[in-house]
This record gives sequence, C-alpha cells and structure tokens, in this order.
Amino acid sequence: MPTKNKKSKQKSSGPSFITIFCAMFGVAVVVFGGLSIYHLANKPKNNETQIDNINTAEVVNNPTETSGDENRDDIKDIKDLIDEGSQKPEVEVADGLKVPTFDVTIRQNNGMTIISGKITNFIETDGSCTYILTGPTTKNIPESVLPDPKYTVCEALVLNRGELATGSWQVKVEYKSQTAGGVSETQTFTIQ
Repeated sequence: MPTKNKKSKQKSSGPSFITIFCAMFGVAVVVFGGLSIYHLANKPKNNETQIDNINTAEVVNNPTETSGDENRDDIKDIKDLIDEGSQKPEVEVADGLKVPTFDVTIRQNNGMTIISGKITNFIETDGSCTYILTGPTTKNIPESVLPDPKYTVCEALVLNRGELATGSWQVKVEYKSQTAGGVSETQTFTIQ
C-alpha cells in the first residue's frame, strides 16, 4: 500500500535571522563608514590641534580667516591657561617648613560627629595630624595620614554620642612632618 508523504508546511512568521543580521550589518557599515569619512574630512591639518568649547579664551575656529602662525599662538595661549588652572597652588614656606592649606569638615548625624581634615596644597604621607578640641574640656587626638593621590588626608575623627560633653566646641587640625607644619583655622560645632 503506497504511503503518502505529508509535507509539513512551515509558516513564515517574518524575515529570517539571516535576513535581519544582513540588514543590521549593512546599516552598521554605512554608519561607521560615514563617521570615518566625516572624521577624515575634519582632521586637523599641518599637525595643528583643534581645541573647542573652552570658555577661558577665544578660539579662532576658521583657519582661513587668519594665518597658521596666529592659530598656533592662540592654541599655545589656551594650552597655557589650561595648564595654569590644573596646577596646585604655590606652597608658602615659613621658617623652612611648608605651610599647609587646610580643608576641615564637620558632619553630625544621629548623635555621631565626624571631623575630617585634609591639606590641599601639597601631598605627603609621612606626617601626622592632631585634632585639637576645645570646649567644656580640651582634648588633643592624634590621627595618622592616609594615602591619597590629590591631597594629604588626615584620618577622620569619629566621635560617638557621649564621647564629648554637651555644649559648644571648637576644633582645629594641626599637621606636622619633617618638611611641613601648621594649624588650620578654628571651626565651631555643638554637641546636644
């Protein structure tokens, strides 16, 4: 008895994976090719550097308006301004020691007081910090210096509720090393 082959009919539910992949690949080639052409067309000429969006100086954006030497001078001036802005401030020296510029922060939360100090004008890792607290009593609390790539950071002083008597307190940070020394301005806070 002959058997009938039943052919299974596949329903087409849309484009195949290969069709979609080829279409996406084609779009990617067009987009990246266009971007490459755009960047080649706008490439700086004669090894000049283009600097855009700098608010500190006026930049000549159209090289046809001025000669190449004037553009190089403008770019050099802008680079100098950027370099000056990124440098650390000058370090003052008194009695043969660098004078630190301090940034002292006091935060209070849920009865906890956190005092942190850092020196912003130079970086050292061999010094020591002392938090000098003056209020109903006086306390000198030494802390070590922590490594940091931008500042000389004093380890934060963490005071839990009850460690200081209630009332008005003043704090200043003293920093000492073989090459530097100084004391911050006084900050005031209240323990309730």
